Amino acid sequence: MQDGRFSLGGGGDPEVDNSVMHVVVGGVVAPFSQQSITTVPEVMMHPGDPFSQQEIHTSPDVAAAGRNVQLVWQRCPYQFVVQSQQVIAQLQSCRVAGRRATVANGTASLAGSEVILSDAPTGTFSLAPSVSGNGSGQRVAVWADTRTGTQGDIFAQRLDASGQPVGGNVQVSNGSGQIYARPEVAVRPNGAFAVAWTDTASTGLRAFVRRYDQTGQPLGPAEQLGSAETGLPAIA
Repeated sequence: MQDGRFSLGGGGDPEVDNSVMHVVVGGVVAPFSQQSITTVPEVMMHPGDPFSQQEIHTSPDVAAAGRNVQLVWQRCPYQFVVQSQQVIAQLQSCRVAGRRATVANGTASLAGSEVILSDAPTGTFSLAPSVSGNGSGQRVAVWADTRTGTQGDIFAQRLDASGQPVGGNVQVSNGSGQIYARPEVAVRPNGAFAVAWTDTASTGLRAFVRRYDQTGQPLGPAEQLGSAETGLPAIA
């Protein structure tokens, strides 16, 4: 993803090494994510060992306002297992993480530590995060989440100017269809925000939007966009 002169990418082949998220500022690469100490340390991982536990860091998004940058991504621990005489990588769960940085003279400096944004139970898959913010530093991250069932629902988390969560996760959608693709979010100057997403039903793809005030309270239920098959909405 790109936001102005910021570009994001994941590093590392998951079969050889951990993936670490980076931000590129003016051609300078700075690491944003770190591997969890709850997994086997990187120094102990060997490409020839099919049973070493690792994490994949992927699906990044970025919100930049002036010199402040907020990055979100999904981190998914997995383990190689043997099934039917074949070695496969088995995902165990996924969580949404975030980290903040500041930029000065073309150099990105990390500010604070990596924060886990999804507060779902162990074994939940929190996937495909997006983030947006305003000039005051208020930001909102959204993602798809399986804590309510395998079809998934959209959840949101407000963040303050330091990148710390404000309150808990907010359930945005109500489980009426299977979530399809990455959700989108836009934040107004006063901190109010709107979330847009796509799900699938027997009639095909459906696009929805739901609006919230600056305290995270919903301004009514989700609204379907259009009466015919629609999908993949963008919001700004």
